[in-house]
Amino acid sequence: MRNYRRLVLIVSFCASMLFTLLPIAGRSAAAAAQADNCTLKDAALIGTNDGANCLDASGWTLYKLDSSLSAVSLRDLAVCPDGQLLIPDFFGVSLYDGQKLTKLPKPSGSLGTKAACGGPNSIWVTGLTQDLLGFDGTNWTLYKSKDIFGSKPLIGTVEALAVSADGKSVWAASSDNIAHFNGTGWDIYENGKGLNKDYRFSSLAFDSKGQLWAGFSGGILKFDGKVFTAYENSKVNSNALAFDSTGNAWVGTNSDGLFKFDGKKWTPFGIKEKALTSNRVNTVRVDGQDRVWVGTNWGLNVFDGKTWTVFQMANSDIVDNAVNSLVIVGNGPALPKAVEHKPGTVIGKIIEGRTNVAGTTIELCSEGAPVIFTGKTPCGGYPDARNAKTDDKGEFKIENVPVGRYGFVVQGSDKKWYVFFGADSTVLVKSGETFDMQLINVKSK
Repeated sequence: MRNYRRLVLIVSFCASMLFTLLPIAGRSAAAAAQADNCTLKDAALIGTNDGANCLDASGWTLYKLDSSLSAVSLRDLAVCPDGQLLIPDFFGVSLYDGQKLTKLPKPSGSLGTKAACGGPNSIWVTGLTQDLLGFDGTNWTLYKSKDIFGSKPLIGTVEALAVSADGKSVWAASSDNIAHFNGTGWDIYENGKGLNKDYRFSSLAFDSKGQLWAGFSGGILKFDGKVFTAYENSKVNSNALAFDSTGNAWVGTNSDGLFKFDGKKWTPFGIKEKALTSNRVNTVRVDGQDRVWVGTNWGLNVFDGKTWTVFQMANSDIVDNAVNSLVIVGNGPALPKAVEHKPGTVIGKIIEGRTNVAGTTIELCSEGAPVIFTGKTPCGGYPDARNAKTDDKGEFKIENVPVGRYGFVVQGSDKKWYVFFGADSTVLVKSGETFDMQLINVKSK
């Protein structure tokens, strides 16, 4: 049993109020015990809230490039056509072939969190000051945001970046428009200039024919080289976009799961269809076998065209259930068999000041505390939620909790729900272990 002293700030909200949960940093003991090596050939790199995994021919490993880049964030990685990884970080930009790092000339300024690679002569990374840097194999060129997107009030950061496999077609999107690099400058497409209305862009991708597509809030756009054509769907608040070899678009959304678009029909894949473990999709990738990889807030889901395979902390060695980013190299790895981990138990005691709170509820939330609470309980609409009531001593016990990291909310004697902030604002349930939350002090206002 592991005990934790809970020293946190708390804020109370009524059912209709907004509240936020901050995740705990650091790796789980299970993740730290994994091996360090990773074979890039036909691998999947999985970035989560609690570190990164490599899934290769040997199975699950904690992903490390070398001792100096052991904590690399997969949000910053891109795959080049030759299979090398493009890695921007605070120290510069590197290429990694699976064995060694090759440092590129260091660009000026700090780097951002997006990168794209069309080969050694077409490397692109974002900067922290709303600009874009392009490397032609010899030199870096800085492109200011206003030169890429114009100067409309809402236009600013690079929301999405895409480079064709031959490196010749480079596109960037802000929230308001799309820009194409013509070799010296940028051609802008926006409402009244190539587009027939305002869009809110979030993603860019090339299909198997080399045509550019853009995801927006309400559908996707296709560019045939001359005009943009919109394919709209009110449920498709696109935040991730990928294509398989047959031309199907796979579109991830913030709250409605995944959609496949075949050029005519939208097909949903979510919790309702028993396809995904969460409708909050963060990233989508397609490997060389046309398998669709979907990173959600509650696990990794892989579709081979017939069957969905789920990887969560409860049935695999994935480091965390919140999958934020994916990098797939080549054909991707063989999928390992599920290994069921024993559930755990969560115990603790709820007080108000020095008074025990009897008959109140604590609820574990599978995707952290909800952004907006409108149902009967804050976590009731989540993929997994567990709760318990306190006894006369204010003590509670929640059994058979699947391995995973949970947020939690507590109901005070005033019947308001309280969310906790700070270093101990999540619960890490490990296989067969009891997590003792000790004293949770709720002070009603």
